[in-house]
Amino acid sequence: MKKNMKILRTAVGSLPSLGLIKELESYGIEVMGADSDKYSFGHHYLKDSFIIPNATNINFIYSIHDLIKNYDIKAILTGPIEEIKQLSLHRQFLEAEKKCTILIPDYSSVRKCIDKLSTYLWFHKYKIPYPKIYNHRNITFPCFIKPQFGSGSAGSFILNDKKEFDLYSKKPNMIIQEYIKGTEYSIDTLANKNGNPICIIPRIRIKTRGGLSIVSKTVYNEKIINYTKNILKTFKLFGPSCIQCFEDENGNIKFTEINNRFGGGAILSIKSCNRFIPSLIELINDNYMKVNDLLEFKKGVIMTRNFTEIFYEE
Repeated sequence: MKKNMKILRTAVGSLPSLGLIKELESYGIEVMGADSDKYSFGHHYLKDSFIIPNATNINFIYSIHDLIKNYDIKAILTGPIEEIKQLSLHRQFLEAEKKCTILIPDYSSVRKCIDKLSTYLWFHKYKIPYPKIYNHRNITFPCFIKPQFGSGSAGSFILNDKKEFDLYSKKPNMIIQEYIKGTEYSIDTLANKNGNPICIIPRIRIKTRGGLSIVSKTVYNEKIINYTKNILKTFKLFGPSCIQCFEDENGNIKFTEINNRFGGGAILSIKSCNRFIPSLIELINDNYMKVNDLLEFKKGVIMTRNFTEIFYEE
């Protein structure tokens, strides 16, 4: 294993990023940080962390390019949707600099995942089950409404009647779908550049806060794993992804979204699979050869978490 590999972790202010950073460091990886928010805790935890422009700023890509060039960055891990879009759009420009690996899919795949309506159209085409989509005239209550573009639970609501529907459906670009009562899963995955699965770990989201999993448990569900294999190949996902689905009271599985990043509770899956980070390193070094056998993971591992603090003086 190569020592002192440098990985740039953007959005180091996100709440779950600390666990991932510590895990990477335990394998001898030097993690450098970047965030547009000067108050992000990662700036104060990491030895090297940089304030960069927001991803909507044209200078965002140039700042990332300069970090790759000046610090010999071998890979980039990101999270926010706008960063994923920009990094995938400018992959060739960035990866040409010292062979840096951006651990997200190509832009054509990213676009299908960011636009949830497009995601559902692809699910339909490749017979991957998903929630029924309503128009304004054929709604069954309760139903669920969420933005066509976005991630997490922001802007998503359960609507119980027409009064609530009339209030929230006025927002533009909203998807109205059936409400699924059942068990919510997040599936943490790792795949090579052809979408061949390396690791697929379902976990039950037992308790969430603000859309972030704070109590979760790894489980083995063969049906979910087989569908996820299909998703990885169909969308040609690369690197880490977090795929979400529900299992209803009758055991039916319905997939709801694909996120081209580590999930907020992915540290649980990483801890349950001792080959996860080494395989990620092999991907970065372009040495990962296996394409048939999924990595084994421990079932029934439970994660519970709380918040921690960093104090500093200006």
